[in-house]
Amino acid sequence: MKKQTAVIGGMLLAAGIAGGCTACYDDNCEPAVLPMAQMADEAAAPVMKAMGRGRSMAARNVAAGNFEAPEGQQIAYTATLTVQVADIREALLMARDLVNKAGGYVKNMNDSSATLAVPVKDADAMLNQLSALGIMTSLQINSENVTDQIADIDVRMDNLARSRQRLLALLEKAGKVEEMVKVEAALTRVTTELERLQSQAKQLASRVQYVTMTLRCQAQTVQPVPKDTAPVGWVNGLGRELLSPVTVAEGGMPFDAVLPPGFVQAGFGRAVSAENCVLQFRQVPNAVTRRHWYGNEYAPIDFYLPMIRQALTALGNDKITEQKRVFDGIEGRQFTVELTLGGVPYVYTVMIFVDDDDVNLIEGWGRKEQFHQILPETAWETLLGN
Repeated sequence: MKKQTAVIGGMLLAAGIAGGCTACYDDNCEPAVLPMAQMADEAAAPVMKAMGRGRSMAARNVAAGNFEAPEGQQIAYTATLTVQVADIREALLMARDLVNKAGGYVKNMNDSSATLAVPVKDADAMLNQLSALGIMTSLQINSENVTDQIADIDVRMDNLARSRQRLLALLEKAGKVEEMVKVEAALTRVTTELERLQSQAKQLASRVQYVTMTLRCQAQTVQPVPKDTAPVGWVNGLGRELLSPVTVAEGGMPFDAVLPPGFVQAGFGRAVSAENCVLQFRQVPNAVTRRHWYGNEYAPIDFYLPMIRQALTALGNDKITEQKRVFDGIEGRQFTVELTLGGVPYVYTVMIFVDDDDVNLIEGWGRKEQFHQILPETAWETLLGN
């Protein structure tokens, strides 16, 4: 086989609030108040179904009963959770739809977070649905006992209402202008204070009836396969350079290959297009299965295929397409996955051809739309000499 290496352009895989009581579900802290007992998956199932995937192994179920106030107590709850998601905009829109269906509303929303008001009776289920949008990395629940505040405001409002009635009665009896002016001034002060307390009472009632949830979304970090996952080192590095910057530089190709139209050399064994789609060629030694004095036996392509599938699944996508390819008379395999990084769809592909003591790899990636435009099927056939 021609001495060919593989194309891999760049793959950088992204990757205490005041209150009466606080519970923390962070990887670095112990749950102080709330238990982490498992909750039924029904709460998260609608989200996972809507997003077209099963529940992630990394997703957490949040315990029930987080927002139950003791009998006779008025408790205002808040919750803040951070979730790594594949598409931030999609996750925020999903959160908006979920809270609307639950009878709540969006308080505010920006390009990476949303503050939601959720009816307290639906708060546990909502917490599980929001965590199912991706991978929840932290959760904090705060509570504030506002029973005394509400009681105090109620007493003050009752007193002010009584004062207002007395002043209205005096105003009717006032005969002189000076008396009327004084009574009206007092009436204005009492009415203003009463309206202010009524507004406070309304806000406190809303805080008790609705849990304020702040959802913070982060772009999901796509992780390469851990080093010890595959017995062959180069498999663990597949896709590791995605999204890394590519600088056009002098360099040759490690074999005679015709680059597809629109690509230029960008260093040894690497090519890049104007749309920043990348091709890279690599050649690594094949694994030895048996040694003889007259020559070694080497691993077939089937030895590598399961490891490549596992490596690509670890990139964050279990929908892998496979296609047979032929290069220099040797049958190989092409694997392609689609990834969403920071809300942008990308394509990553890798071809493998095993020729006795050599494993030849061709890798490529770029934004989905540009990638398919500049690398249609005819471009791959040209590259492979078919």
